[in-house]
Amino acid sequence: MFKKVLLTILVVIVVVLAVGYWYLSSYLPNPPAAPDIQVEVTTERIERGNYLANHVSLCMDCHAVRNWEFFAAPPSLKPLVPVETDLVVIWDYQVKCMLKI
Repeated sequence: MFKKVLLTILVVIVVVLAVGYWYLSSYLPNPPAAPDIQVEVTTERIERGNYLANHVSLCMDCHAVRNWEFFAAPPSLKPLVPVETDLVVIWDYQVKCMLKI
């Protein structure tokens, strides 16, 4: 009797795993690779990104480096990227706009 119950449980587990694998491989989307695009960095685009990140989506509320030594933990001026890249200029610009300095 015990072997029959154990065998039934094993068969149910195998069937559930097989159906789960079939469902995941059949019905989940398989998107193509993202295209490699080049975007021109202009002042207007940086200002638009600053507006979207700080006022519409509020990305900087969660994704900013915070200075926890001050009340309300304002964003820190420490850049998120290494100094040798051009993104530091964008990050510094966004922080200065955000802090209005």
